[in-house]
Amino acid sequence: MIWNRCASAYYFDEGSAHSVVERNVAIGVPMPTHNHITTGMIIRDNVFVSDENMKLSFPRSRDCIFAGNTLYAPGKITVTAPNAVTSWVGNVLFTGNAQKGAIPAAFTITEEMPPTPAPARRTWAVAVPRAKQPPVLDGEIEDGEWAGSFVNIDRDPSRWLASGAPAFIKLMYDDQYLYVAANTVLFDIGLLAKGDQWGRDDGAEVCIAGAKGTVVIRGFAGGACVSVTDAGLPAEEAERLGKAVRFAAKPYGKKRNDWKSGWRGEWAIPFNELGIQPKPGMKVAFNYGLYRAEDRVWRSLEGTGAENWRLNEAAVLEFK
Repeated sequence: MIWNRCASAYYFDEGSAHSVVERNVAIGVPMPTHNHITTGMIIRDNVFVSDENMKLSFPRSRDCIFAGNTLYAPGKITVTAPNAVTSWVGNVLFTGNAQKGAIPAAFTITEEMPPTPAPARRTWAVAVPRAKQPPVLDGEIEDGEWAGSFVNIDRDPSRWLASGAPAFIKLMYDDQYLYVAANTVLFDIGLLAKGDQWGRDDGAEVCIAGAKGTVVIRGFAGGACVSVTDAGLPAEEAERLGKAVRFAAKPYGKKRNDWKSGWRGEWAIPFNELGIQPKPGMKVAFNYGLYRAEDRVWRSLEGTGAENWRLNEAAVLEFK
């Protein structure tokens, strides 16, 4: 099949999985393949030709294979996001340094994926509004119960956009507690894992800098909640905090491929156990991460390149 002068020749949208694009020709298309929230796409033995630059697009995708393709672009070839491509083999890239009105420089021929630096750490503070009244911790996150806006949990540990369905949190505080509400969306509620094993079952962790060290509190879709010592918090401090934290979780959704499916969790974390006295303008190092079992995806508020609790590479809360 030959395409000419279009936005993208082969466009697979959210939920597409294990489809094959092979033995095609796309001419004059700057973005010959665009894969949005896809899984296991196989793109092989194609010829893609661009007049200038070329972009291979895989936002929020994972486990894609790009093999045996021939790419021709007088300009630059980029891959976004490269973490979506798990196998890059047998491709031949002809790239140049073309400029309009000038003769292109000699082409470079390579088999390697073009290097793309990971996104930088975002220099932003997440606003935490003051609660007008304490929320009911029931895993519901009712309308009007939580102040402020949802924050998108959209990065993987490498800081590229994470794959799959979205996830969000809300935060607020009063004199006693930091409140965290989380919504993790699933494609299939039937694949929800309700155990309490981190990295195997559906769960999320709140990481915050306390007076005696970095606190890591994990809550699971099945209702379990535990404060752990992974970030170096003394065991007695973690145990005392774990007993003081309040947590509720609730799955929701009724059928396969229902975008209203997922699980919600709500935490109330006491400031006195953190050794923090919140006040407007105060900033505290923070991160939030989750593991979704249905597609084995890790998501973070801010990727650290390693564990979520490495707060020197994570985010910051600012109390309002």
